[in-house]
Amino acid sequence: MTENKQKTPIKTVLLHLALPILVIVCVIGLDILVKELIKQFVPLNQGITVIPDFFYITNIKNTGAAFGSFAGATTVFLVVTGIAIPVVAVLMVLYHASHPLMLSSLALIVAGGLGNFIDRAAYGEVTDMFEFRFGGWTAPVFNVADMALTIGAILIIVYFLFVYYDKKDPKEVAKHERKQREKRERKEARRAAKDAEKVVSVAEFLGEKLSPGERSAEPPEEDVSADEPLESDDSPAEPKDGDEA
Repeated sequence: MTENKQKTPIKTVLLHLALPILVIVCVIGLDILVKELIKQFVPLNQGITVIPDFFYITNIKNTGAAFGSFAGATTVFLVVTGIAIPVVAVLMVLYHASHPLMLSSLALIVAGGLGNFIDRAAYGEVTDMFEFRFGGWTAPVFNVADMALTIGAILIIVYFLFVYYDKKDPKEVAKHERKQREKRERKEARRAAKDAEKVVSVAEFLGEKLSPGERSAEPPEEDVSADEPLESDDSPAEPKDGDEA
């Protein structure tokens, strides 16, 4: 008989996805807030100098992709984003027990995609505001959602380069276990060193509290009289008068 696979409880899935969901909500909320503030206080196609010749806050309308690329392709990106976001969300649910770094990366990508998707669906364009200049070169203007997309992509690369390993490959498993063991040993060595430092600090503190006389005083001599055997009197006893013949 084949055993039925136990389904993961919904509470467990939600617990694993709590951090990614929080990341998505916070990033989207921050993206919307910043865009609305820019629309209210920065005139269109103008900017505010934050650091001269380096950093500016602007109000630029973008009809393309992130960082102003592929201008005029709003409809295309609405369709692509509308397909990509559900796919990534499903992956997050299917792999809810994955490494937190992987889940956080996917959450940032979903949040960034949704942030710009909301602008494109509502206004047909995206508001960008962060502009950097390096000498005579001006970097593409971007927004909070673009930053989330970029950071999420970078973290995924970091995950697959330094964290991910094939659990079905014995060599990969052994390599991963060795790294984890070495990491634990280093952690234990640091803890032991800290404990030793604490002991030394306490000893020094107690030494400073003692007066010079108390530190130099010699310990009292032990009373060894009780341990010494009594001297026996081998001299003959004097005879009494009644004992004489």
